[in-house]
Amino acid sequence: MKRLSVLGVCGVVALTAASGCVGPSNIYDRAQSHFDFPNSNVKPVGHVRSEVSKTTLFSPAINDPAMEQQAVRDALNQKNADILIDGIYEWTSRSAFILYFTKLTVEGEAATMEDIGRQKRQ
Repeated sequence: MKRLSVLGVCGVVALTAASGCVGPSNIYDRAQSHFDFPNSNVKPVGHVRSEVSKTTLFSPAINDPAMEQQAVRDALNQKNADILIDGIYEWTSRSAFILYFTKLTVEGEAATMEDIGRQKRQ
């Protein structure tokens, strides 16, 4: 009987540890991914979307700059673009005991910067 109760407790602990709990999340908008060159023509080339994931111990990788740069870079490479405008950045995190699975989804309009320094002034 004692062995059965120990196995039961171990089973409950294992199920609790294995079940994924939703961790912190964050969604925010950005006008552009980085600064555009002065006096350049910014032309949209299409909608892009990219996802980057990371697994960490003890704490989620929410707002990790390296993940953000990778997601933006992957999105821009889809259209061979220079800048992401009107971007939506969505961070989600799930945990399983001490592991955190963080995902960043970036989407927005990819654009190119053309004729740098040659834009006519009005």
